[in-house]
Amino acid sequence: MSQRPFDPNRTSGSEQQYTYVNGLGFLPETPKQQERKQLVLQYNILMFAILIFYFLRVGIAIPVVRFLIFCGFEVKVNLYTGALIFSETATQIGVIICDTMTYLVPALLIWLSLRRHVSFKRMFSMPYPGNWFYGLFIIIGASFVADFVNYLFVRLLRSGGLLVGGSGYSVPEDFWAFVLFLFSTTLFSAFLEEFLFRGVILYSMRRFGDITAVIVSTCLYALIQPRMDSMVYAFLMGMIFAYFTLKSGSFLLSFLASFLLKGLDLFLWMIESGTPSHRLRILVGILLLVLLFVSLLAFIRFVLKDRTAFTIYDRETNLTNRTKLKYFFTNVGFWMIVVMAFLQVIKNIEIIN
Repeated sequence: MSQRPFDPNRTSGSEQQYTYVNGLGFLPETPKQQERKQLVLQYNILMFAILIFYFLRVGIAIPVVRFLIFCGFEVKVNLYTGALIFSETATQIGVIICDTMTYLVPALLIWLSLRRHVSFKRMFSMPYPGNWFYGLFIIIGASFVADFVNYLFVRLLRSGGLLVGGSGYSVPEDFWAFVLFLFSTTLFSAFLEEFLFRGVILYSMRRFGDITAVIVSTCLYALIQPRMDSMVYAFLMGMIFAYFTLKSGSFLLSFLASFLLKGLDLFLWMIESGTPSHRLRILVGILLLVLLFVSLLAFIRFVLKDRTAFTIYDRETNLTNRTKLKYFFTNVGFWMIVVMAFLQVIKNIEIIN
């Protein structure tokens, strides 16, 4: 059963909107004009929220450090570099505070601007019975494929002369700091990422169609990656996370899958960094093969059980998906030019006392 075409008057009130047409004066807006106006407005809100995200990622550390000092955490100063050194527990608390502000402030901004279109009740509802279990293993298996494609992309960058630096984990030795480290790098990190991108952003864009919502949320998720060598992996997994979020009717599935993948990644890294024995390497290899085999069985079962396994309902609107995406990439390009111009000009700004 198809829904009615997009009608902005259902969400913005019953008053008739007018627009100026050159040579004809003010005429009532057509449904296509109303949708285009709301679409561009929402794109600007999302891009502004992403800029706030970048600003917080870069600038939130100093206020958090002052807050930790105010709370009485012990601070040491490196006499050679002037850097502040906190205890391991204080460092992990600072990381959790920084991540919380970085993700939740943009999410709050989007919700305040588009709260009519973000339903937390639907977002946190239980996944539909039947396909979420298969989807969980399919996502885990797809992560191996995405990781392989990302590996080829990194090799291509390096062969072209572009150096791509990798980054690992810094595991604390203190017990409580280690507990906070596990929490911040797996469960908490997975929740924040999925809440912002597969929750607030994805659900706020669904009124313009599910395909547009999937692509927009995925592209923004890839843009916020701290390193270029992780963008391809983030884009591929973002598409899969968004798809199964819509297919299961809840972002809890993508949250659980992201948590398991982050935990698996940390587990593998800790084994590799600890010079594992040959027997342990074999056990880890068998574990990965079993996960890959189970995900393949889940994929086959998922396809055979649901004939519409790889189709999502795309809401009927007055603008085509091609037009919506054209406006999105145009908007992204505009904001990138604004940011680059700002970074170029700010170097030449002098503050006169």
